[in-house]
Amino acid sequence: MPRARPLVFVVLVAVLVWVSTSADVGRHVSRDGMQALLASAGPYGPLLFMAVCVAGVFMHFPEVVLVALGGIALGAPKAFVYGWIACLIGATATFLVVRYLGRDWVQRGLATRFPRLRALDDRLEQHGFRTVLVLRLLLFMAPPLNWALGATRVRLPQYVAGTALGTLPGMATTVYFADAIANRPHGALGPALVAALAIVLVATAGVVRRRLLVRGT
Repeated sequence: MPRARPLVFVVLVAVLVWVSTSADVGRHVSRDGMQALLASAGPYGPLLFMAVCVAGVFMHFPEVVLVALGGIALGAPKAFVYGWIACLIGATATFLVVRYLGRDWVQRGLATRFPRLRALDDRLEQHGFRTVLVLRLLLFMAPPLNWALGATRVRLPQYVAGTALGTLPGMATTVYFADAIANRPHGALGPALVAALAIVLVATAGVVRRRLLVRGT
């Protein structure tokens, strides 16, 4: 069974690509498409939104786009809560899939061919929470990151904790920005405040990166 895991992983990825293409998921990745999809579910719209976000993680969709559409369709508060939970579930699920099916295969390649990546892997093993936290602050739910971290030696509790905390600023900024621009363009809290918040978050991420990755050894 261990030898068959890489093959199972490749087949799984191929199935996800096929499902994404055949189901034409992209037609819902728009303001009107998402609103119509969630409206069709009635009171279960938020749960459907969570399912879409989890599926988006597996199908390699830019999660920031789905979260932003949720902010438009549901409003910032609901989209923040449901989107954060869904992203955490999806990120953890993909981590476990890669950890179980592909990590040994990737680890063998790192050990012999990519010494720099091996060094990063060592860092993730020693400082998993801090490194995942910084990566999430800088990259949010970037699709390659969700899959790549599962192939490292970072511990599951550190991965989950770093993801849970590191995605909060990006989640809040995304849903508020989308809600403010689409639904409240002339409100008291407009795009200028959102832009200021984004600048503050970027600056904070830079400080955290310098302190944790450069000094935190």
